[in-house]
Amino acid sequence: MDNQVYNSVLNERRDSPLNALVMLIASSVADIDAEFEAAGLPAPSLDASSFGDHDSHSIVSSTKVNTAVRIVEAACAQLCASVARPEHVLLNKGMAYEMSASLQVVASANIAGLLLDRPGGVHTTELSASSGINADKLGRILRFLAINHIFQEVNPNVYANNKLSAKLALSESTKEAVELVTREPFKAAAYLSDYLKITDVSAPISPFQIVFGVPLMDYHSTARVMGWGEVTGKADIIRVFPWTKYISVNTPFTICDIGAGKGDIMLMLARAYESYLFRAVIQDRPAFIELSKQLWSSEYPEAIQEGRIDFVPIDFFKDTPVEGCDIYYVRLYFEHNWPDNECVVILKNVAKAMYSRAESILLIQDIVLRHAITHNMNATNSVDTDVNLAPAPLLPNFGAARYREYAADINMLNLLGAKERTLEEFIALGSQAGFAFHHVWDAGETSLVEFRLIRASNYYNQDRSH
Repeated sequence: MDNQVYNSVLNERRDSPLNALVMLIASSVADIDAEFEAAGLPAPSLDASSFGDHDSHSIVSSTKVNTAVRIVEAACAQLCASVARPEHVLLNKGMAYEMSASLQVVASANIAGLLLDRPGGVHTTELSASSGINADKLGRILRFLAINHIFQEVNPNVYANNKLSAKLALSESTKEAVELVTREPFKAAAYLSDYLKITDVSAPISPFQIVFGVPLMDYHSTARVMGWGEVTGKADIIRVFPWTKYISVNTPFTICDIGAGKGDIMLMLARAYESYLFRAVIQDRPAFIELSKQLWSSEYPEAIQEGRIDFVPIDFFKDTPVEGCDIYYVRLYFEHNWPDNECVVILKNVAKAMYSRAESILLIQDIVLRHAITHNMNATNSVDTDVNLAPAPLLPNFGAARYREYAADINMLNLLGAKERTLEEFIALGSQAGFAFHHVWDAGETSLVEFRLIRASNYYNQDRSH
């Protein structure tokens, strides 16, 4: 091979998708390292001692770091899928249930808690005595998790926390979320294929109902609150939405939270804008209203005393929310619980509450899925968005870096026969209820989708054109 041909082949190699992925990883890691260094923090690592440094600073929520992390996650997954044997990749993913089962064991037995303040590790015999789990079986589970970078084996059969496992002990929200997804949803998912083969219209509405005999909402007849918002970054709602455009220190402002759960989102906003004339209305089923009252009485009693918060129970399908509010906020992970026809009923009831105030807006915070294709992406991006595409050769929706959002879509199918939605589907849903789409903000693992009443939207667009 002469030098010219050799150099040509070498250049082609350098421009290959594999090298492009490696370069994306390297440049993104450099960005992360630079941001941490500028903040006076050590670079991220799996060391348990780095847990607080990495987790308690706003740097990890910055747009630049978030984007860099997404690129690293997506590129590493795509690189591994590209170079590994296809059958190995498929088998590894097919056996992912073992990870869920093992996490359920260590979370429910509080193994990470038993390892707190024990940097030298604890032998499986001692962990067995404390947890009641057979030492050999527990050790095998911990070793499996350790090769996946959850816990670390510091000596034979001696295990210690690392940054990931420590989160199970130091964050109750994370532990609750892991326990939740590895219980009923884990069992229901095994019946997805059976469910999809059923053609009888009177059959169960979901794999969950096949397993447990009743729909999810009947199975959990009482209010259950867990820390999903803390895990997925609920505070991003403050960062991404231009609240000061609507909230004034001189003019009263009211936001109605529909499907509010325990009311923690409004509590967070009320604190962030406590010097403003901010008023919140919490609306949900009676059981959740009681939970919300307990939270506010404990965390922010002065807001109740000053009349800045109202608690109003609601039947989403029969009742109209409180009228005349400035913003109607539909709760995170509330809208996806229902199929389209029931969502339209809920949104039509919201529209009725907005008729008396033409400038009111509707904000839906939920997962917004995007297609894993590069062509026709402009059709979606032609609307008003703050959503970025991933750099080539990554999938444009950041691929595996958005795993939880797409897994949540299948989880909704498993649990409720429901779904997560694309932006196009949200726009179509809003249109059926009398809303016009205006904007979408990327809020990390979720998005904020803004709608206005169609008749009000016409006036709004006319004003903007002048």
